[in-house]
Amino acid sequence: MQTPMFRYVSVALLTLALSAFNVQYLDAQAITAKIVGTVTDQTAATVPGATVTITNQATNVVRSEATSEVGNYEFSFLPIGSYTLSVESSGFQKAQVTDIALDVDQVARVDVSLTLGEVT
Repeated sequence: MQTPMFRYVSVALLTLALSAFNVQYLDAQAITAKIVGTVTDQTAATVPGATVTITNQATNVVRSEATSEVGNYEFSFLPIGSYTLSVESSGFQKAQVTDIALDVDQVARVDVSLTLGEVT
């Protein structure tokens, strides 16, 4: 006959093994992508604090964030599909990149150079 302690240890080990299997299985099932990039001006200087907006063309879901102090941005966990990216910053014209196609587990790099001028 098994002792109660043996049962607890067996259940704990089985739970741990199943948890490890589930995490590994979920990693293999990633269905999202990522867009990263750097925003610069015409002299190749980075533009911190620029507003970067990504729009899913099929669903019109919009996400926005500001560029970092070195002009970088990142949008993670994006559903696969086509996107439009726009960048705005004071003193620059709005920039737009359309038809960015994302596939499963892709990291797309989209660097944007802003042109001096009035904000439109």
